Amino acid sequence: MALPHHKFSAVVLSLVLLLSLSLSETQSKLLTRCQLAKELLRHDFPRSYLSNWVCLVESESGRSTSKSMQLPNQSVSYGLFQPINR
Repeated sequence: MALPHHKFSAVVLSLVLLLSLSLSETQSKLLTRCQLAKELLRHDFPRSYLSNWVCLVESESGRSTSKSMQLPNQSVSYGLFQPINR
């Protein structure tokens, strides 16, 4: 069962904020699959979607919290959901 778009967006935003708050501003980390799964579970993500979230994060940032992307408005977005430079 797919999540409605607005719920999906809220879930992604929540994850980004929660994981960002878990790490200090100057500390970046390359999470293992196990560490990422534990963080997701710690923040009440449903176990049934865990593999989907881990795959999404792997494909977007390689599980590295140091990834960043400059947006068209010149602001910079940081975190696990940033695209890998291809």
